[in-house]
Amino acid sequence: MSEWKRSIITYIDLIGTKDAATYPDSRATDLMRQMHTLVDTTMSHNMPNHNCCYAWTDSVLLLAYLDNPHHVSDHDSILQEADSLKKKIDAICLSRGISVQSYAISVQGKVFPDDEPLSGLNVRITQQLKFVRLKTSSYAMGNCFIIERRLGKKLKKPWYIDSRIAKHLSTNKIPSKHSIKMLPRNENRDVYVYDDYLW
Repeated sequence: MSEWKRSIITYIDLIGTKDAATYPDSRATDLMRQMHTLVDTTMSHNMPNHNCCYAWTDSVLLLAYLDNPHHVSDHDSILQEADSLKKKIDAICLSRGISVQSYAISVQGKVFPDDEPLSGLNVRITQQLKFVRLKTSSYAMGNCFIIERRLGKKLKKPWYIDSRIAKHLSTNKIPSKHSIKMLPRNENRDVYVYDDYLW
């Protein structure tokens, strides 16, 4: 039987790509493509605490299991990787001379169990499936978008961290604290908001 795995979901999004896309050149498109390449390379070689990553247009979604039988991960090591990736993404923006920045939101929760594999389904057919459920699928992922909607657009800060994660971090940065109703029971939970990178 499949299990619900304790996980950290991190959502990174670029700010300002809509404005950049109005320029007559291809700066916004080039930036997003460069970000995708950077994330792919970084994920493959420098993020051992993360299990998978998804990227689309100007967004990145990371999944790290806290209960990983093959690799012991803790909150610090997971968030340090995500923070480092965010710095690299921001450096791309600066190198292109455009005022695009990124913000990141991390939430801890349990991802939905994996679907049971269909018997007799070979790899070739699997690669042609038209439906793919993101492994990040969870209330934690939904809470990332709730935090973005309720805090991100108003505060415009670089990091938003679920209190379940923040209490384990060794960063010496001092955040502000905000209470938000989160899924699945619509109960209040604190979100720590940071003015800078975590380390």
